[in-house]
Amino acid sequence: MIDVPQHAGQVALILDLISSTPHWQDTFYINYFTPYLLGYGLWTLLALLMPMGIALKLLLTTAFWGFVYAGRHLRRQCHADDRLDWLLLPAFFGFSFKWGFLTFLMAAPLGMLFLSQVMRYSQAPALRTGLSLFLAGLALFFCHGLVFLLCMVLGGLFALGHARSVPALMRLTMPYMALTPLAIIYYISASTNAVTQQSFKTNVLWLWDTYRAWQFMVFPVGLYAEPLTILFGTVALFAPFLLESRLNSQRMVWIPLAVILAIWLGVPHFAMKTSFLYERFSLFILPFYILMFTRKQAYERPLLGGVSSTVRSMAPGILPTLAITFMTVNALQFVSFARESTDYEEAVSHVPDGRRVLSMIYDLDSPAAGNKLQYVNYSSWYQAEHKGTVDISAAWFAPQPVRFRSDALPVAKPRFAWEPWTLNELKGAGRYYDYFFVRWQHRPASVLESNDGCDIRHVASSGKWHIYQKISCPPQTSTHASSFTHR
Repeated sequence: MIDVPQHAGQVALILDLISSTPHWQDTFYINYFTPYLLGYGLWTLLALLMPMGIALKLLLTTAFWGFVYAGRHLRRQCHADDRLDWLLLPAFFGFSFKWGFLTFLMAAPLGMLFLSQVMRYSQAPALRTGLSLFLAGLALFFCHGLVFLLCMVLGGLFALGHARSVPALMRLTMPYMALTPLAIIYYISASTNAVTQQSFKTNVLWLWDTYRAWQFMVFPVGLYAEPLTILFGTVALFAPFLLESRLNSQRMVWIPLAVILAIWLGVPHFAMKTSFLYERFSLFILPFYILMFTRKQAYERPLLGGVSSTVRSMAPGILPTLAITFMTVNALQFVSFARESTDYEEAVSHVPDGRRVLSMIYDLDSPAAGNKLQYVNYSSWYQAEHKGTVDISAAWFAPQPVRFRSDALPVAKPRFAWEPWTLNELKGAGRYYDYFFVRWQHRPASVLESNDGCDIRHVASSGKWHIYQKISCPPQTSTHASSFTHR
């Protein structure tokens, strides 16, 4: 879960800033107008009662079973084939899970329950139902903005599909129209955030190429087009045909998957200072795909003709086998990664609490996790568990609950996470940071040259992790002095 250390670091900063003796109040402030309020709020409350990691596992477990429950509830609402429920298990552990989009994962079950409520309201609108839909939408906004937008679009489309007159359309869309000003206000607030404006220069990046085709099949169950991932994706795609299901006669239930397909074809990779826009919606592909199929009755013809008697006898066991195998593979990866990551824990044990750290990850790959980008944010566990701060920090980004103060920006901007070799372009980095966490196959003698004239020395290594400490720096010049007064 690549981004989870950053999320954990945010929670640690919230705990610091709300404490009676905050340590980082001169550098950060709490942003309460955030669409991540529910996820971070729950994690913060749990972290007051238990260790950060245990609180995370409790949240993830709740989100997983909530996702399965919400998917089953929506499937029943649409009278879809219950044998396809097995697809909900691997669906949770796809692209969004691998990247660690925790708040998106937590909002997904609420989004599917909201959609179920939308379907009921569009068929039988009533004042009480509309009010509850409005309140649910308000809660959904403070779970995750992108899930909120998806549900607003789906709500509007269902209203169009069921309205028989203009007054009926106005009544059906009223809950969504009432929520529109909230989205507009947030968009203006986020797009004009001064700190975020400094961190990115690219406005829109499409990445529109042939890769989107195989990503549509791979991302629902993984991150890379590897043999096992392709196998899982292929079996999931053809499962309704193997089970001899038929297309759902309620054509309106096809709308959710059609919207996801439209997102896949028409939404950029990067926009509004946010990456992986279209990719993260792969979380909904399998839950919405299930809605399109119902059980075949004895007198009905199956899709694409029948299957052989051998396949027919094996078909009911294919999806349970797929789900159990998938979960087992993921569990083994977690166990393997736990062993691999002990090197980090050993290296960081040599660093005192409450220090300012710059993370320099030259080697991002984790063979244990099967993830080539696993360690890009991993150093942020120091911020989460040792009351320090680590750059690159998620506090650059407008939706986050903890942001940098505009007069206390670090010298390293977000691009440095992917370009650690540009250290010597960061004038003053040696003076600004107390420790440097380096991940590389070998400990290079010159990875940290004297930056700003400071004496930076190697103090510990474990596996690929190497810890460097700033020992001393020469007196500041007047030019430098103005840059660090916020400390």
